[in-house]
Amino acid sequence: MTAGVADPAAAADDAVDGAALADARALLASCAAVDLHVDTFIPTRLFGYDPEVSHRYPFRHLVGHVDLPRAAAGGLSAALWSITTNPFRTAAGRRRTFAKNLTRLKAQTQAAAQAAWVTNARAFDEAIAARRHAVLPVVQGANCLGDARSFAEAGAADITSATLVHLTSSDIGETSTPLPWKRAWSPPGLSARGKALVEAMNAERVLVDLAHASPATFWDAVAVHDKQWPLLVTHTGLSGVYPHWRNIDDAQAKAIADTGGVVGVIYHPGFLAPPGARDGGLQLVLRHLAHVIDVVGEDCAALGSDWDGFISPPDELRDATTLPALVAAMLQRGWTAARVRKVVGENFVRCLRAVRPG
Repeated sequence: MTAGVADPAAAADDAVDGAALADARALLASCAAVDLHVDTFIPTRLFGYDPEVSHRYPFRHLVGHVDLPRAAAGGLSAALWSITTNPFRTAAGRRRTFAKNLTRLKAQTQAAAQAAWVTNARAFDEAIAARRHAVLPVVQGANCLGDARSFAEAGAADITSATLVHLTSSDIGETSTPLPWKRAWSPPGLSARGKALVEAMNAERVLVDLAHASPATFWDAVAVHDKQWPLLVTHTGLSGVYPHWRNIDDAQAKAIADTGGVVGVIYHPGFLAPPGARDGGLQLVLRHLAHVIDVVGEDCAALGSDWDGFISPPDELRDATTLPALVAAMLQRGWTAARVRKVVGENFVRCLRAVRPG
């Protein structure tokens, strides 16, 4: 990796109209922008990627999308930083590894002058006021708990949200992934343990994230979930725009909206359009966001890039400095500033205030 980008802001999309880009930067300076899913902790763990240094990374189509200087340059105020655990470890090994990773991410964040460890809305407000990037610790794949029955039991009360499953099925439930390593699950959907975990997450005020869930798992979770709390789907596409195993359909989006929750649109073109129709990737993201708004309203739409999650983002959204380009495109589409503020952060922050006020 090569560190030391002289001007991270220079990575903004040059093709966007200059006046719209200026308006976008002004709007982002007036609100808190939140990405519902970044995997930057993965390259940090695997090969020492330093999030405190601005990078030009040679493998843009896999990782190297986010660091704290580029987040600041792009106006990205906060993100849900995901902790992912190898599902093929033993139950005890997963629990130990998760505890180690949570401790490491917290220490890394607290040592960074540009960041703040945030687990509730009060701490979020303090981080934004201090102009520090708010790192909200979240989990991708609740089988990281091993034999623990809840996040509190695992000593992980700081976790603010968690997906029930990731790319493999587990004794919690069934993934949407139609790949060879998907373990057969019978019956499909959420197990008794998974249903109990949803109830525990509700009690402990951990936001339930239904990204990666199979349709059966999704609907089982909706059925057991306490309706007073918002549900999330943090990084997904919409099947109403492009049918894909990774995406949710309109009925699922409505179920999320019915709880006051949010749907974050992912930036990976492979989930947003068929092969041969993936030019203009920024517009693909907008198309899916517009579909959420058309189907369930502007209070449900959000951003969930999946940056650093081994995705291949479009050139226009290649890293955290490009957020102004996306906002400028929203404004050029005729969206009001009030709508844009909701999409880029306010909708999620509303959920955080409801569940974890501080």
